[in-house]
Amino acid sequence: MNKKIKIHPFILSGGSGRRLWPLSRSLYPKQFVQLQGSLSYFQKTLKRLDKKIFTNPNIICNINHRFMVKDQSSVIKQRISKIYLEPIGKNTTAAAITSAVASNENDLILLLPSDHLIENSKIFNECIKTSIQPALDGKIVLFGVKPNKPDTNFGYISAEKIRNSKHFKINKFIEKPNLKKSKELYKANSTFWNSGIFLFKASTLVDESKKYCLKNY
Repeated sequence: MNKKIKIHPFILSGGSGRRLWPLSRSLYPKQFVQLQGSLSYFQKTLKRLDKKIFTNPNIICNINHRFMVKDQSSVIKQRISKIYLEPIGKNTTAAAITSAVASNENDLILLLPSDHLIENSKIFNECIKTSIQPALDGKIVLFGVKPNKPDTNFGYISAEKIRNSKHFKINKFIEKPNLKKSKELYKANSTFWNSGIFLFKASTLVDESKKYCLKNY
C-alpha cells in the first residue's frame, strides 16, 4: 500500500431511535447509548479507525444530534474533521453523495455506519487496506459479512469470486428475505450479509450518481 494514501472516513450517525426503545429514542438513537462497557457504539466506531490509515473522521448526522456527536467524541479525545447536518434523514445514497461532493475528486472515502459491533479492529482495518487498490481503480467496494446463521434482519449480497483476487463481483442484492429464503442463502458459498460499509473514490461516486440519480424532482 502507498503509505502516502490516507482514507477519509464519513460516519453515518442518523437513525430514528426506534430500534432499542425505550433505551433509544429520536433524540437519543442507539449509537449513542452505552450498551456494552463504558463506550457507546459511536465512540467504538471512532476508536476502531486506525490513525495510520485514516484522517480525522467526518460525521453525517441529524441536526438534533450534533451536540452528542461533539460531546462523545470529546470524551474519548477524538478530533472530528467536519460534521454535516441533515434536517431530515435521506438514507445512505444521499449521505454517500454528500461525502463525495464534499471531498476532493481523488480522495478515498470510507462510508460506514456508527452502530456496528465489530470486535476485532485489526482485521477490520486490514480488510480496508486490502481494498484500497480496487477503489483507486474506480470500483465501489462493499464489505460483506459471512453469515453464521440464517437471519431475516439483514440484507444479503449474492456474489461470485473474481479470479486471482481476494474480492467478489456482486451479482444481486437481496433485501431482508423471509426465513425460508434466508436458510437457502445461508447455505450458499458466495452469499454475504450487507454490512453497509463502502470504500470508493469521490470521483467514482459522483460519476455513478450522475448516471443513476434522477435529475428532476
